[in-house]
Order: sequence, then C-alpha cells, then structure tokens
Amino acid sequence: MSNPQRDTGAWLVAVYKVLSQYSSDEPALDPLEAIIKAGRAAELYSAIRASGQVDADRFEILRKLARLRPSDARAIINISAEQGYIDVSWSADTPPAVATLEFGVNANEKVLEAAGALFERLEPTPTANALLQILRTTLPMPKTQDSVRNEMADLPERTVEEALKLAGAF
Repeated sequence: MSNPQRDTGAWLVAVYKVLSQYSSDEPALDPLEAIIKAGRAAELYSAIRASGQVDADRFEILRKLARLRPSDARAIINISAEQGYIDVSWSADTPPAVATLEFGVNANEKVLEAAGALFERLEPTPTANALLQILRTTLPMPKTQDSVRNEMADLPERTVEEALKLAGAF
C-alpha cells in the first residue's frame, strides 16, 4: 500500500544524496532548502533510530554529522515530536537543548515517512515540489521535457523551467 509521505521521504533522501555533493551555500540551491533540511533530518532520524534512545552528548554528535545547525535541529525536533515521530525531553537551558531523544517506531519506513511529513511543514518552494514531481513521473518511464511541461501546465512556467533545469543537472 502506498504511503504518500513515505514516498516523498524516499524521494527527498534520493535527491539529498545528490545535493549533499554540493555546497548548500550555493545560491542555485536556494529553492531546494526544504529538500536539504528534510534530507539532513532523515539522516539524523536514521542515526537516532539505529541508536535507540540518545542522550544530549550523542545527539550533538549525530546533529553535527547530519550537518544541521542547532536552531534548525530544534525546529525539526519540535515538528517531528508534534507529529508523533520522536519522543524528546528538553533541558531547562536557554535555549533548550535535547536531554534525551528517541525515534518512535524502529522502522526505516517510519524514518522516510517522518522526513516526508517534515518536508510538508518546511514550506517547500514550488520549484522543490515540482522537482520531486518530475522525478516521480520520469523514473518509471522517461519523458521528453515537452511532455513534462504539458503535465505541469498548471504551474508557473518559470517554476517548471527551473525544476527541469535542476532535474537535468541531477
């Protein structure tokens, strides 16, 4: 049975693996910020899931390995806890730091689902959404750019062109 958030999470991870080879400070990647953050979050979720419950020190190590800034990590943890994917306890510090963290369900599919659910909350740009849509529709059967443009006629032309350019670069 298909799970849209899990499927989105899988695409995010695949795209992020390619994007991680480039500097995320590259201005051309600005429209893909939500993909980058969700991909990094998936790396963090996966490491936490594999570790079981992690303490503050272990979390800091995993956060750094996932290349997440502290403020981004806090926001991601808050969203994922609110969505029920992780259990977190916070320190009394200002700003609060993670005291303990555990991934809710020990399954890789839940990691992908959590990343997909997070992506939706990160306010992805139309270009990021279009890029994922292009990849979803062209993987099973290659299509011409004109065919993709026709399928995405409801989106602004600039968004489609930018997404096609990025998809071609991948």
